[in-house]
Amino acid sequence: LVVIGDPVSLSVLVANRDPVLLSVLVANRDPVPLSVLVANRDPVPFSVLVANRDPVPLSVLVANRDPVPFSVLVANKDPVPLSVLVANRDPVPFSVLVANRDPVHLSVLGANRDPVPFSVLVANRDPVPLSVLVANRDPVPFSVLVANKDPVPFSVLVANKDPVPFSVLVANKDPVPLSVLVANRDPVPFSVLVANRDQVPCVIQH
Repeated sequence: LVVIGDPVSLSVLVANRDPVLLSVLVANRDPVPLSVLVANRDPVPFSVLVANRDPVPLSVLVANRDPVPFSVLVANKDPVPLSVLVANRDPVPFSVLVANRDPVHLSVLGANRDPVPFSVLVANRDPVPLSVLVANRDPVPFSVLVANKDPVPFSVLVANKDPVPFSVLVANKDPVPLSVLVANRDPVPFSVLVANRDQVPCVIQH
């Protein structure tokens, strides 16, 4: 068949008992159905899969030796497992991660260029480092800061919209400025005021 000068139609190739080489399929003018590609012994390059009109199942993409571009994964109807996303060289957009059923590891989120929404961080099983929280544009709720193993710097606490409880301020290694203590709704214990470097104003009760 290869020696023949005329183009070989797929109906002839499929009816043929011998396996069909990809070089023949690619040189063919007709689009190659996946049933033929999957039944073929050679690995299927993405240039053929992408040019194909049929959707490419993940079983074919995963079995393929070439890396899977996201344009193919996103266009795919099946959910994309993280093992495929992590092995991919391109950065993983959050729209794909959020739509994924598996939990998202921080190693993937940290390597991502997009900001990480808290809904993803909170739903994550791993502890969230402050470097990720600080780099995030959204305000950090105290429930996340308190649950974090790292100490919380004041720059994060002050920038937070919620009031800072004393349990967090006292446990913090940095000194607590009076502006923060006064602005706090809880009463200020003297042990905190005395340990504070700023001068303590006198309040005279009549």
